[in-house]
Amino acid sequence: MNSPIIVGADGSDLGALAIEEAGVLAKRYERTIVVVFVRKTPVFDDGACSLFSVSSSCLREAPDAYEVLIQAQSAAILDALGVSWCFQVRSGRPAGELIRAAIENDATMIVVARRRFDQCRLPRYSVAGRLSARWPNSLLIMSPSTQHLFARDLRDGPSLGERYGLWLNRGSF
Repeated sequence: MNSPIIVGADGSDLGALAIEEAGVLAKRYERTIVVVFVRKTPVFDDGACSLFSVSSSCLREAPDAYEVLIQAQSAAILDALGVSWCFQVRSGRPAGELIRAAIENDATMIVVARRRFDQCRLPRYSVAGRLSARWPNSLLIMSPSTQHLFARDLRDGPSLGERYGLWLNRGSF
């Protein structure tokens, strides 16, 4: 079986585009999708939580409204495409958790959305920038820009990612 495609989802319109492009690629190359939402965890400890009569472990376990939104968004997009997919919720730093999900699932590709597009420069502090520096395999970064595209390893004609994304193909996809 082919390795799955990891897609980082955040509930935004551009995040939905990343899910859709991952679905198109999964259908084309007969892959499954693992949609990953990385939840933001509170930075305070149980001492600070006690001021509000809430434990930090309770906050980490409570379902997040974004989880429900992203799972519904993923279902609407991926079920319509007819691809197999699953949903994972993780806690931590987004780039690190996406890499960890890719390693655990033996994935060779990650798809993420990017907020800005400026002359092919990725800020080091962004999720896309960190992934481009740390992930050694294929990475598709969906960008809001429609004016410029950079693509490598285009196989069967243009897709959304090839029109709107930055494709870094390192290794085999």
